[in-house]
Amino acid sequence: MKPGSEEAIHRAIVAYLRTVAPGLIVHHSPNGEIRDKRTAAKLKAMGVYPGWPDLTIITPIGRVVFLEIKRTGGKLSPSQVTFRDECLSRGIPFACVESVDQAREALTMWGVQTREAA
Repeated sequence: MKPGSEEAIHRAIVAYLRTVAPGLIVHHSPNGEIRDKRTAAKLKAMGVYPGWPDLTIITPIGRVVFLEIKRTGGKLSPSQVTFRDECLSRGIPFACVESVDQAREALTMWGVQTREAA
């Protein structure tokens, strides 16, 4: 795993969340992994949603927030833009982040309690 890669940033954000907010439910949806056509078709039929963000987070009070993780300078795909816009139009918090600091800022903006904020 290369430093600065999307995977390295992703792992650092998950480790941060588990450390400062163990009461959160944090789930990674592996939608973007490379698959053969047969597996991709099966998963689509089972409800895989295009553009679903990297992390779905459920707070202790049942609020859902989303984090899409990108390497520095990474861009959202068209299906990710569509998903983001759908979330924001429904009042569902969504942020595209490139670092632990940006994830921290998003949580603070949304009022998600962490040990740091306490």
